[in-house]
Amino acid sequence: MKLYTKISSGKFKGKRLELPSLSTTRSTKSIVKESFFNVIRDEIYSLTFIEGFGGSGVMASEAISNGAREAIAIEKDRAAFKITQSNLASLGCSNLKAINGDTFSVLPDLINSQSGKVLLYLDPPFDIRAGFDGIYEKLVNLISQLK
Repeated sequence: MKLYTKISSGKFKGKRLELPSLSTTRSTKSIVKESFFNVIRDEIYSLTFIEGFGGSGVMASEAISNGAREAIAIEKDRAAFKITQSNLASLGCSNLKAINGDTFSVLPDLINSQSGKVLLYLDPPFDIRAGFDGIYEKLVNLISQLK
């Protein structure tokens, strides 16, 4: 059975996006999406929005829907990445991209390749999942190394 979420605001409000398997990803709750974009909506227009641990790409899609200059979702899991690609393609925006890779490896170079301001959204799977032990410490270390 396929699961879906919807874009909650902006020009693509109501657009359905497929969710990858919840055994490998954790979808951002609607209340979190709405609260986050209510806070940053007026600041997002000139920014590149980068969603690490992208899952379905819903946060990158919300960013584009709310006027981000560009949005990029990074997803490591290959099956989830295919769904991310499909979701982003369904919006038909050339400034919305998906990268299949490990956020920890891809993010530093991706940020350094940007010419303008960047807004990072980093919401990794909980550390109780297999293979995610110590993820919060790794994330803090990554952020402290970014310039």
